[in-house]
Amino acid sequence: MSKNPYDSPAGEITAQKVAVGPIDCMVRGKELLGEDFWLFLGITVVGMLLAGLGPMGILMGPFFCGIGLCLLDRERRTPSNSGGCSTDLSSSWKA
Repeated sequence: MSKNPYDSPAGEITAQKVAVGPIDCMVRGKELLGEDFWLFLGITVVGMLLAGLGPMGILMGPFFCGIGLCLLDRERRTPSNSGGCSTDLSSSWKA
């Protein structure tokens, strides 16, 4: 019988309980955004305002994905700007 390729290399995986405090999450979020807090606040506000302009919220999905991509870029420590917020919107219109 062959070995299952989906088995964990470390053997059995066990779950561990970890206490997650809301204050710790806020501190980690502040450390992540650092000096760019106002940039990301602006990206989020403008993205949500523009997303609300579409009929029946049809633009909300692409704009929320763009906002998430900006935050993901920050987490990866790559430069981000407000242009990334609409990147997902423009790519979704290409058929």
